[in-house]
Amino acid sequence: MDRVAEARVAAAATVPARSARLGDDRQVLIRSAGAADLAGIVDLFERLNGEPCSRRFFSPQPSMRRAMVEQVVAPGADRVTVLAQPVEFRATARHVVAVGGWVYVPCEDRCEISVAVADAWQHDMLGTYVVLVLLQAAVGCGRSRFSAESLSSNARMIGLVRELSAPMRSWQEAGVVRLEFELPSATA
Repeated sequence: MDRVAEARVAAAATVPARSARLGDDRQVLIRSAGAADLAGIVDLFERLNGEPCSRRFFSPQPSMRRAMVEQVVAPGADRVTVLAQPVEFRATARHVVAVGGWVYVPCEDRCEISVAVADAWQHDMLGTYVVLVLLQAAVGCGRSRFSAESLSSNARMIGLVRELSAPMRSWQEAGVVRLEFELPSATA
């Protein structure tokens, strides 16, 4: 990657804070996550309902280890992590209600996207907003190929990907849908 491309990736990897009004009229701030947010992100995962949490990760997750979260929020040209919190808590690192990120997988030349939303904040467009922020950041970094896994029952997320992408492939196994899709690159 040349210096201009590296600078573009570094600049895009920091997501500017933006607010979003949800379907139930609550307002959240979506922003880049960093080391100061570790406790809030760990708290989010610990608050997730056990059975849905297991379904979200397709395996039991007895607890979210701090080391794992540190790795996820570590800055890098190959990853972006964002979080959402109610606007009234924007000055703190607590009260995280959603976290999402993408990690570039060089051998596949695509970004793997993942999102988790607190139980009480689901079904009001928060996951959609987080995904859109992540995709915008990735396209800004020159990435255009993506993959994600979703429960086959998550019709909203699957529908969002269908509406956004041009070419999309999907396949299902054991109640999980793997989606691979492309968006126009920022240079196109």
